[in-house]
Amino acid sequence: DVTVTDAGVTNGDTTYDIVTGGAGNVTITQGASDLVLDNINTMANVTLTATGGAVTDFNGSGTLNVTADVLTVDAATGVDLDTTVASIDIDNATSGNIDIRETDGLTVTNATQTMDNGANDIIITSTTGDIDVVLIDANTLGDVTLETNSGAVDGSGGASITAGDLEIDATTGIGNGTALNLNDVISLNADTTAGAIDINNLASAAVTVQSMTTGGAGGTINYDQTGDQFMTLDIVSTTNGNVTISNSGGTGADIFINGAAGGVAADTVNDTVAISSSGAIDDFVGNVETVTDVTAFTIDLDAVEGIGSTADVDLAGTV
Repeated sequence: DVTVTDAGVTNGDTTYDIVTGGAGNVTITQGASDLVLDNINTMANVTLTATGGAVTDFNGSGTLNVTADVLTVDAATGVDLDTTVASIDIDNATSGNIDIRETDGLTVTNATQTMDNGANDIIITSTTGDIDVVLIDANTLGDVTLETNSGAVDGSGGASITAGDLEIDATTGIGNGTALNLNDVISLNADTTAGAIDINNLASAAVTVQSMTTGGAGGTINYDQTGDQFMTLDIVSTTNGNVTISNSGGTGADIFINGAAGGVAADTVNDTVAISSSGAIDDFVGNVETVTDVTAFTIDLDAVEGIGSTADVDLAGTV
């Protein structure tokens, strides 16, 4: 094993380059200033602590900083690393982003911003492989971005992601294996090239689904919102699969469909769009009434407080 504590001077950053040559754990603690990584390579685990600064990238984006099994990081002012690891457990205390660029997929055991600040975001990308989320917490003001170029973004069955704005770009599905659970997300973009989308959102304020799209065979979309907050659907679209959207929790759980932005669409050959609300279902306020809000072969609308009672919902399909 390799253990380094306070190797740097108190008024400057310290750069590390460590290769264990085997299954040795690497632990580095930096008490002052930034912990700057060139390269750490081990078959075991890496633990990095920067109590007075950030854990940062010395060799530039795209060049590996950490190759290991489990990466654990505790920083004060941000984390910025290129990795090849199996899982990450990261806490950032005061300011700065958490930015991880993974090569071949990983499990996010934990990625947490302690301070609720709109400037404290979490960005995790993977060149290949899946991103499996156990816990990501950017509070209600921070944003979360997840991107995998040839894989899926999946949940764990528990409380997965807390954020104000959430953007997901995947290739083979979102919640395709296990549904992705969200808390407090008010702006959602969730797009995948193929595969299913399955998302649950516990809302504490009004939600806008800006984009939720998939293509290819088996491209079903399931979005379930609870919390008695209204939702606006800008673009929800699949080329081959059913769409099921629900909003519940009380009579305030209205659904507004924005046909001018694209609305809700499935194929018109054999697929169904089913939308249910414990409030009302209406056209988005201000839409021209000739704009189609929902397109599918079969359309099933179910609401407690009325359908089109405020503004007509325009359909293209069989009801």
